[in-house]
Amino acid sequence: MSIILLLKKVYRKLRSVATFDATIPEITPMNSRFQKELGDELRLNIIVPTLNPAHVFGGITTAIHFYESLADQLGIKRRMIVTDEETAPEYLGKYKGYSMVDCSDNAVFDRQVVPFSNRNGKSIPVGKNDIFVCTGWWTAYNAKEIVNCIKENAGEAKPLVYLVQDYEPYFYPWSSRSALAESTYHMDVPTIAVFNSCELRDYFKLHNYSFYKEYSFDPVLNASLKKELLKSPPVKKEKKIIVYGRPSVVRNCFEIVVDSLRRWGKLVNDASEWQLISAGEKHQDLRITDTCVLRSCGKLTIEEYAKMMGSCYAGISLMVSPHPSYPPLEMSTFGVKTITNTYENKDMASFNGNMISLSDMTPENIAKKLAEITNSFDESNFTLETDTDYFKNELSLDSICLGIKENLGL
Repeated sequence: MSIILLLKKVYRKLRSVATFDATIPEITPMNSRFQKELGDELRLNIIVPTLNPAHVFGGITTAIHFYESLADQLGIKRRMIVTDEETAPEYLGKYKGYSMVDCSDNAVFDRQVVPFSNRNGKSIPVGKNDIFVCTGWWTAYNAKEIVNCIKENAGEAKPLVYLVQDYEPYFYPWSSRSALAESTYHMDVPTIAVFNSCELRDYFKLHNYSFYKEYSFDPVLNASLKKELLKSPPVKKEKKIIVYGRPSVVRNCFEIVVDSLRRWGKLVNDASEWQLISAGEKHQDLRITDTCVLRSCGKLTIEEYAKMMGSCYAGISLMVSPHPSYPPLEMSTFGVKTITNTYENKDMASFNGNMISLSDMTPENIAKKLAEITNSFDESNFTLETDTDYFKNELSLDSICLGIKENLGL
């Protein structure tokens, strides 16, 4: 081997070592500094990954709604700490009365947003009566250390409020992140767990998790979707199949969805007459049969999503998780005959008359069920499921927030 080739080999090896990164960015420590001068000042904090409108939907929207409801019930100051993404001033437009505050600022006033994604060598100020709401496993992991800091400096600290929106260890294969996510379900600080469905709460009980206090609430139809359905209820259905397509989110089983459609295309005689639509995440269009393509429309506006569901006859939305998942609830409410899956204690078969819940979620079984649905197509053969608590109720967290207020001793 020539000296030049040898040097190149050594350089490549050194470069690979130098660029290897074994860190977990999400758990970059959230250092805090105790402010004795805050005295008995009460403040509710929420730790959120982002306030970027492009990424604030679903779980983050629910978390912020819960946090605001709890702050209203407590009647105290509030602060949002943003951990994962840079925060631009224009992101604050929908959060009335909030001002951007640098983490180095010790000022205490109502409705602060503190950008804290770039936090190496920095800290946030805390007092003995700061209360923290966490929204994902890594925010809980970091909040634990802040609560312990308060306890060390003040002798006691308020319990941590943990909004649990799924069983997050299973978001990852057996790994560091999986282990750390699971560790947040048995932390060394008193934790008030709030589950966003009874199915999820029961799953945790089934697996012998317990918390200082526990609450749960059931999902309700998004208010804007409800408004659209009431404003323009569909009068007929079309030969359209909508699927929840998120290739990057493995628990939504996009591969099974696509394989199911391909098998369905071989079982029916009129596949070419059906439009196949993928909503949720933009991806390339996929050939299903010689005459049938799954078209991706990505993330739709509320109005577009409502109109799309109103026109679709059948749907597939899978979720390998104890959480019910919102899309199948929404689709079925809009009259879509919706195929979803069971998971341990989760079975949404009785949710409404349009929900088909399969315990065997193989492509063969899904394709067979989908063929039964499409073979019975009738543009007038559908029911809008508006006579359900999911449709009629509004998300009220008053009783939960009142209970948490008592747990916090306020």
